[in-house]
Amino acid sequence: LVSMLFLTLQYVLSPYKRTLDGRLAMFAHIGLVLVYLATLTINSCSLLETDTQTCGDEFGLSQLGLSYMFLSFSTALLGVGLLLVAWLVYTAASRVPTLRLVANAMEPLLTLRPQHEWHVHVSHIWSSGQDQAANIKRNLQLMLPGCLVFLDVDDLRDATRLEDYVDQSAALLLFLSRGFFKSRNCLREVRRAAATSKPLILVHEENLNKGGLPLEASVQECPVELRGYVFGAAAGGAGEDAPATSPPRTPITWHRYTDFQRLSLKLIAEQILLASPEFCELPSVPLYLPGELSIDTLRFARPVTLHTSAHNPGAREFVDALAGSIEGV
Repeated sequence: LVSMLFLTLQYVLSPYKRTLDGRLAMFAHIGLVLVYLATLTINSCSLLETDTQTCGDEFGLSQLGLSYMFLSFSTALLGVGLLLVAWLVYTAASRVPTLRLVANAMEPLLTLRPQHEWHVHVSHIWSSGQDQAANIKRNLQLMLPGCLVFLDVDDLRDATRLEDYVDQSAALLLFLSRGFFKSRNCLREVRRAAATSKPLILVHEENLNKGGLPLEASVQECPVELRGYVFGAAAGGAGEDAPATSPPRTPITWHRYTDFQRLSLKLIAEQILLASPEFCELPSVPLYLPGELSIDTLRFARPVTLHTSAHNPGAREFVDALAGSIEGV
C-alpha cells in the first residue's frame, strides 16, 4: 500500500525536472509493487494450504505456477518499460542538433595531442556549480560528438593527482560561481594550469539566485597573483606585482534558457576546438547549429525607427549594435 501510494503521489506531483527521470522512477516503483504482489500471493497460498486444501483449489494454479506467472509478467513488463525508456532517451538525444563548421557544414574533427586524454577539464566548486558543470559536460557530449570532458564526479580516481588530470587535458574550463576561488582544489587546478600556460575557458554564472556572483566580485575573489593569467589584461586590481600574462579574456555568460544556453555551449565548444591541434593556429572557429536563426537572414521589409530612453542603461548600445547587424533599422 505504501508503494502504491508513493507511486500515485509521484504521478500526481511529478517531482522530477526531466520527464524521462520521472518515467524511469515510475517503472521502478511499478516493478516494486509487482514484486510485493507476487510475494503476497505466494504467502497467501502458503497460508491457505492444508492437508485437504491446496493453493490450486483456490486459484486454479499451484504455488510454483503462480510464482512463475507473476515473475514472468513482472519481468516482461519491466523489460518493455526499460526498452521504452531507452527509446525515449535515444529519440531525445537525436533531437539535439550537433555543431557544424560554418566553413563546410561538417561536424568539426576533434583531435588531441599525445599527452592529453581529455579535450577539456571542467573545474567547479561543488556548493554552487556542481549541477551546471554536469549539465555542461552532458550537453557538450551531445552537441560535439567525441568530445572528452573531465568531470571530477565521473573521472576523478585519486585527489592527490589533481594536477596530473589538468596536465592530461587540452584546456581548463573554470565555472565561475560563488566561492570558486575559495576552493583549495579549484586553486590547485588553476595554479597548475598557470604554471603550464594551459588554455583557459571562463564560464560565468551571473544568476545570483543560482549560486552566481557579479564578474567584478569573482575578479576580486581571485588571488592577486592569478588574476593576470585568469582574466588577462582586463583584470582590475591585478597589481603591479601581478602583470597580465594573457590577452584580455571575455568570460562566457552561462544561460539557463535552452536557446541562450545553446549559444553559451557553442562559444565553449569553439574555445575547446581552438585548444586542439586541428584548429589551434586559427583565430576563430565559426560554428552553427542546424536550424538556428542567423542574424544574416534578418531584415525589415521597409526602414523602421527605434526610440530609446536615456534612463534605460544599455539600450542605446543595443540599438546601435542592432542597426549595424540588421538591414532596415
